[in-house]
Amino acid sequence: MSTRALILVALLLVALAGCSPPVPDAAVAQQAPVEPQGLLLKNGYLLRWGSSRKDLRAHVSRKGMSCDKVLGYCEIEGSEILPDPYWSAALYFDDKGRFSSVNLKFPYPRFDQVKEALTTALKKPPDSDKLSTLQNGFGATYDQEEVWWRIGHVEIEVRARGTTEDSLHLGWLAMAYVASKPTPALPAKAPF
Repeated sequence: MSTRALILVALLLVALAGCSPPVPDAAVAQQAPVEPQGLLLKNGYLLRWGSSRKDLRAHVSRKGMSCDKVLGYCEIEGSEILPDPYWSAALYFDDKGRFSSVNLKFPYPRFDQVKEALTTALKKPPDSDKLSTLQNGFGATYDQEEVWWRIGHVEIEVRARGTTEDSLHLGWLAMAYVASKPTPALPAKAPF
């Protein structure tokens, strides 16, 4: 290859390097994702994964909460308890009474803010961000966006459906903590 051709190739590589997207700041790129430890209430109390309903009752007045022990969940409503922009929460407890997941409701216009706030707080872009169109039994169609993360033992899903209310689901995968216990063998015959 001639010297002239090598110079042209070198100039082309330099030009291409100048057109590449900017490299993110090294400090930002090296941040580890943050695993949520539970639900932070407006009063500053962190209801940790695995906490009991008794722990929840100690920090939320009975006036703002209703619980169903049979179904294993508590509902909280009100902006005086939940952080902005969330207005309703359903907290679920496993069969041992441990806090395991929460569904939070927020107004549709705040979806992009919630998504951005989660991306910033989790220090990780979503694992999945998909748009789809849904249709109900009457033929009406709705746009839906689902954004999903999994960090450690926690799954987070934010869903925007239509133009009404949106939801944020945080689920603690408690089963991962007992994975070291042996799984019983399945019976040879059906148990019925």
